[in-house]
Amino acid sequence: GKGSNLDLILEIVKDLTERGVEAQVGGGLRDPITIRRVIEAGAFPILGTIAYERPTILRELARDFPLIVAIDLKERKIMIRGWTKETTMEPEQAVSYFRDIGIREFLITDIDSDGRLSGYLGGISLPFSFPELMFTYAGGIRDMEDLERLSNDGFSSAVVGRAIYETDLMQKLIERGWEI
Repeated sequence: GKGSNLDLILEIVKDLTERGVEAQVGGGLRDPITIRRVIEAGAFPILGTIAYERPTILRELARDFPLIVAIDLKERKIMIRGWTKETTMEPEQAVSYFRDIGIREFLITDIDSDGRLSGYLGGISLPFSFPELMFTYAGGIRDMEDLERLSNDGFSSAVVGRAIYETDLMQKLIERGWEI
């Protein structure tokens, strides 16, 4: 919420979009001015805390721009404020609420698995409950089997971190012709 890297992030976004690469920016986007700057730079904002604490702003922005709402889960509870505060909303309730105000895409992060190469644990049924929406998964992905299970569970995409650097996942993705 108090980041000072915005200018650098916007510079990176500009470079990516000039090369035809789609960019998403999330983390600390908690005011409408910053969110609009991200959008104007050509990125899709991923919104967490502001979506839950200031839904009126989210509703106003969603009228004009495609937004992504973060659902950061710790032990199946939605966390905000940098994963430090639990909300009272259940994941299904949150998706339904945000869908009704115009949100069509969600980033689901399994906080307990994030950065651990622990694998996709499954058990997230949101893509099946809301097939008209798009869901991206993040958290602990380690191999092709995880990505295949995510695809089978209805996720449209995944965020892969450590596995790209510490396993042969990138090579397997290329060999199989998966979009990166």
